[in-house]
Parts: sequence; structure tokens; C-alpha cells
Amino acid sequence: MNTKFAQRVKKLIDPTLENSFKLSSKQGIISLANGMPDPALFPIKEINLAVKKLLENDGQKILQYGQTAGILELRKTIAQYYSNKWNKNISFDEVLITTGSQQALDLLGKTFLEKDDYVITENPTYFVALSAFNGYEVQYKTIQLKEDGVDIKQLENHLIKNKEKIKFIYVIPTFQNPSGNCWSTDIRKKVIKLIAKYNCLLIEDDPYSELYFDNQLSHSLISLDRQGLVIYLGTFSKTFCPGLRIGYIIGQKELIKKLSLIKQGMDLHSPTLSQYLIYEFVKDEPKFNMHINKIRLHYKEKCQYMLKCLDKYLQNKTTWTSPQGGVFIWLTIPGVDCRELYKKAIAHGLAFMPGYPFYANQPKFDTIRLAFATLSNEEIEKGIKILRDLIYNLL
Repeated sequence: MNTKFAQRVKKLIDPTLENSFKLSSKQGIISLANGMPDPALFPIKEINLAVKKLLENDGQKILQYGQTAGILELRKTIAQYYSNKWNKNISFDEVLITTGSQQALDLLGKTFLEKDDYVITENPTYFVALSAFNGYEVQYKTIQLKEDGVDIKQLENHLIKNKEKIKFIYVIPTFQNPSGNCWSTDIRKKVIKLIAKYNCLLIEDDPYSELYFDNQLSHSLISLDRQGLVIYLGTFSKTFCPGLRIGYIIGQKELIKKLSLIKQGMDLHSPTLSQYLIYEFVKDEPKFNMHINKIRLHYKEKCQYMLKCLDKYLQNKTTWTSPQGGVFIWLTIPGVDCRELYKKAIAHGLAFMPGYPFYANQPKFDTIRLAFATLSNEEIEKGIKILRDLIYNLL
């Protein structure tokens, strides 16, 4: 069977993510691996009532085939929300509903990428985005990620040297996966100036910006863009329920039309019931904001407790990021091969994400990603203590 696979997919077989999902549900494992939302925050009772109401009132319409671009009510609501948030006129026909952000990434890859094209990414970056782009046999140019954002000189150097081969830049500027870092306003403005100067498309993947702990950022990249070069990806997976598989793309009307045609050949449309269910919640903005505020407070407390444990048990051996939102903390452990650390951790009932899959080109083996959203304080502390003991044994 292997000989029948297309050449472009043969290198996609990396069980890292699949294994981390399996391990997270395995009894006896403390999983610091997955960036899953805490299921305790899912509004199960309200969802049950909403589904019952939807099916009783409009069941035949909701369970029928729908429009590829998504139901009009949800697209209009998303457009209005971001028009207000960004102080920028967004119309419903600049919004495409997708089956999660992952489909959005694949759609954009299918639309723009050809073999040996260049994609610029942060270093490190979201490794499942790399998996989506790898299917189109691309090459990567990476920009080093600093505490306040990307290296601007390095980015411009890539744009100067490789302008004709670069199809787009892919970034997560707010509470990044895996680092948790957040770009400064100054870096954001400089990046927008650069893409305007070199006429380069940029994909802003933004699943975490609503999960700020204290202060909301006012400047997404798309809100600063006046040339129509930024394509924005959003999702309800982190603020509502990931199992509904609803995300969205915001971009120029011409792009949305093209993406809709391509999506039609993939899955016809995203789940209609999921779309109507989400619309039922987000149309009442004050109520939905109360729900998100609850998530923010919960994750802030979890993050602060994990940072406290890291400071207590690992401050002399590792360095880590201190995110102001999102669900991830990024550790660097000098002198430790985290592939070996991962194997020993699993044997001791602990899971985390090794850092090496997050690098597009040359992997680093002394980094790991920790997630805190789904764990109790007791589990967080126990997990960090296990990690400490394993690191000390390897050094």
C-alpha cells in the first residue's frame, strides 16, 4: 500500500500530535501536552436547550444542505463583531466559514502553494500548520521569534532575497503556539509596513487573542492593514467548543469567492447544525462575553499556578516564557535532549509536547511546550515535580 502514496504525503507521517491526544486520555497520565480547552467550561446545559429549540423550530432547514460559504446569519454576526472591534468595515461576503482553522490552513495552501514555493514562518511555529503546508511540498524561510515579536531585519532580508518565490508569511502574533509570546504594537506596525513595501500576503492565525488575562490588545495585524494583504483566521474552538469544528477566514471578497469554490470540492460546507448553534450563542454578545470572561479568569489562574510551580521547582535549570494569555508555556532546557526526556516522562506518567516538531527547518531538541488549561492545581504541581526530577537525572 505504501508504494501507492503520492510523493507529497510520504513525509507527513509524524505521530507526535496523534500520540499526544491518545496519551491525554490514558488513565494515570498527567498530560501537559494538549492545548485543549477545559471541558468543564463547555456550557452543556445551554447547548442542550439551544439544540432542542433549533430542531423544534427549524429542524428541516438546519439538517439540510447549506451554503458553502456558511450560513448568512453567522457570517453577518462575525463581520459586525470585527467591524466594531477593528474600527474597520467588514462585510459578510468577506467572511468564509470553515471546518475549524485547520481546514482554513489547508484551503489557503491549496489556493496559493505550489511545489518549492517559499512560506515564511516564525521560529518556532504551530507544527500542524506546517503539516498542512508540507502537503504542497513547500520550502520554509524562518524568522526568529523574540519576546516582543519577530526579528524585523531577518524578515526584511527574506523579503528582499526571495521576493519572487515567497507566497505568504504565516504568523500567530497573539499568545503564540507554542511560545505563548505576544508581539508588541511596534513590531506589528513594522511588519505591516514591510508587507506593504514588498506586496506580500500574510496569514494572521488568531485562535487565542480573546483569551487575554488582563488587557485586550487593540491592534490585530488585519486592523492595521490598508492594502488588503492580511488574511485573518479565527475559530470558536477556544472560546466555545472545539468538537463543533467551526472556524472562519476574513479576507478580500475576491479571495473569499475563490476559497469558497475550492472548499466546495472538499466538504461542500461546514456542519450546518454547528453553525446555527454557535450563532445562537454569539448573537447575544453580552452573554457570550460573560462566557469568555469566565474562561479568561480560569486560564489566568491555571497559568499563574504553573508559573509559580516552575519558579519553585525549576528556576535554576530551565528558562520559560510568561504569557499574558492563551494556554501555553514554552520551556528551554539547556543540555537536555527532550526526545529522551519525553520517553522517560511517559514512563513516569507524564506527557508534554517536545519542541522539535515546531521548527520548520532545523529542529531544536532542548525545548518543550506545556499546556495548563485542563489540569487541576494538584496535577500541575505533580507534573512539574516529575519534570524536575527527570531533568535533574539527565543533567
